[in-house]
Amino acid sequence: MTSGDDFSTHARSLATRSLIFAGRGDAEQAERLAREAVSCTAETDSFAQHAEALVALADVLELAGRREDAAETLREALDCYERKAALVLAQRVRKRLAALQPA
Repeated sequence: MTSGDDFSTHARSLATRSLIFAGRGDAEQAERLAREAVSCTAETDSFAQHAEALVALADVLELAGRREDAAETLREALDCYERKAALVLAQRVRKRLAALQPA
Protein backbone atom coordinates (compact mmCIF):
# COMPACT_ATOMS: atom_id res chain seq x y z
CA MET A 1 0.00 0.00 0.00
CA THR A 2 1.35 3.40 -0.91
CA SER A 3 1.27 6.44 1.31
CA GLY A 4 -1.41 7.86 -1.01
CA ASP A 5 -3.59 4.86 -0.22
CA ASP A 6 -2.93 5.42 3.49
CA PHE A 7 -4.05 9.05 3.30
CA SER A 8 -7.15 8.13 1.33
CA THR A 9 -8.12 5.34 3.72
CA HIS A 10 -7.45 7.53 6.76
CA ALA A 11 -9.51 10.44 5.40
CA ARG A 12 -12.43 8.18 4.50
CA SER A 13 -12.26 6.51 7.90
CA LEU A 14 -12.40 9.87 9.66
CA ALA A 15 -15.32 11.04 7.52
CA THR A 16 -17.25 7.81 8.08
CA ARG A 17 -16.64 7.89 11.82
CA SER A 18 -17.78 11.52 11.93
CA LEU A 19 -21.11 10.53 10.40
CA ILE A 20 -21.52 7.73 12.92
CA PHE A 21 -20.94 10.12 15.82
CA ALA A 22 -23.32 12.66 14.27
CA GLY A 23 -25.98 9.98 13.97
CA ARG A 24 -25.53 9.17 17.65
CA GLY A 25 -26.00 12.81 18.57
CA ASP A 26 -22.36 13.54 19.49
CA ALA A 27 -22.03 16.67 17.36
CA GLU A 28 -18.79 17.83 18.97
CA GLN A 29 -16.88 14.60 18.30
CA ALA A 30 -18.47 14.31 14.85
CA GLU A 31 -17.35 17.78 13.86
CA ARG A 32 -13.85 17.21 15.23
CA LEU A 33 -13.43 14.05 13.13
CA ALA A 34 -14.93 15.64 10.02
CA ARG A 35 -12.66 18.66 10.31
CA GLU A 36 -9.68 16.35 10.74
CA ALA A 37 -10.66 14.61 7.49
CA VAL A 38 -10.91 18.00 5.75
CA SER A 39 -7.52 19.02 7.12
CA CYS A 40 -5.97 15.73 6.07
CA THR A 41 -7.18 16.13 2.49
CA ALA A 42 -6.57 19.87 2.18
CA GLU A 43 -2.83 19.39 1.90
CA THR A 44 -3.05 17.09 -1.11
CA ASP A 45 -3.76 17.65 -4.77
CA SER A 46 -6.80 15.39 -4.66
CA PHE A 47 -9.72 17.76 -5.17
CA ALA A 48 -12.17 14.85 -5.18
CA GLN A 49 -10.97 13.50 -1.81
CA HIS A 50 -11.06 16.98 -0.32
CA ALA A 51 -14.58 17.55 -1.64
CA GLU A 52 -15.69 14.21 -0.21
CA ALA A 53 -14.38 15.23 3.22
CA LEU A 54 -16.10 18.62 2.90
CA VAL A 55 -19.40 16.92 2.09
CA ALA A 56 -19.04 14.75 5.20
CA LEU A 57 -18.40 17.88 7.27
CA ALA A 58 -21.48 19.51 5.72
CA ASP A 59 -23.52 16.43 6.65
CA VAL A 60 -22.33 16.70 10.25
CA LEU A 61 -23.08 20.42 10.39
CA GLU A 62 -26.53 19.94 8.91
CA LEU A 63 -27.35 17.17 11.38
CA ALA A 64 -26.31 19.57 14.16
CA GLY A 65 -28.78 22.15 12.85
CA ARG A 66 -26.09 24.44 11.45
CA ARG A 67 -27.57 24.83 7.98
CA GLU A 68 -25.71 28.03 7.04
CA ASP A 69 -22.36 26.47 7.97
CA ALA A 70 -23.32 23.34 6.04
CA ALA A 71 -24.18 25.41 2.96
CA GLU A 72 -20.87 27.28 3.15
CA THR A 73 -19.01 23.97 3.38
CA LEU A 74 -20.97 22.54 0.45
CA ARG A 75 -20.00 25.57 -1.64
CA GLU A 76 -16.35 24.72 -0.95
CA ALA A 77 -17.00 21.11 -1.98
CA LEU A 78 -18.73 22.30 -5.15
CA ASP A 79 -15.67 24.35 -6.05
CA CYS A 80 -13.47 21.26 -5.66
CA TYR A 81 -15.76 19.09 -7.75
CA GLU A 82 -15.92 21.74 -10.46
CA ARG A 83 -12.12 21.99 -10.53
CA LYS A 84 -11.97 18.22 -10.93
CA ALA A 85 -14.71 18.39 -13.60
CA ALA A 86 -16.72 15.85 -11.59
CA LEU A 87 -19.99 16.98 -13.09
CA VAL A 88 -22.31 14.40 -11.54
CA LEU A 89 -20.93 15.00 -8.04
CA ALA A 90 -21.06 18.76 -8.57
CA GLN A 91 -24.73 18.47 -9.55
CA ARG A 92 -25.49 16.47 -6.38
CA VAL A 93 -23.91 19.20 -4.29
CA ARG A 94 -25.90 21.88 -6.14
CA LYS A 95 -29.11 20.00 -5.30
CA ARG A 96 -28.08 19.80 -1.65
CA LEU A 97 -27.37 23.52 -1.63
CA ALA A 98 -30.76 24.27 -3.14
CA ALA A 99 -32.43 22.13 -0.47
CA LEU A 100 -30.67 24.11 2.26
CA GLN A 101 -31.96 27.44 1.00
CA PRO A 102 -34.78 28.94 3.08
CA ALA A 103 -38.23 28.39 1.60
